[in-house]
Amino acid sequence: MAKKKRPKMTPEEHARRDETQRTVRERIASHAKAREEDERRSKQQR
Repeated sequence: MAKKKRPKMTPEEHARRDETQRTVRERIASHAKAREEDERRSKQQR
């Protein structure tokens, strides 16, 4: 099966994608931090 050729992105599309990727990375990091804090709290309560 042939790969689809992606259309060239405009500078605005690149900027929007970069911003979206940055916010996604921040969200993932904040969720990981919250999960660690929850684990730490549950261990302290035991």
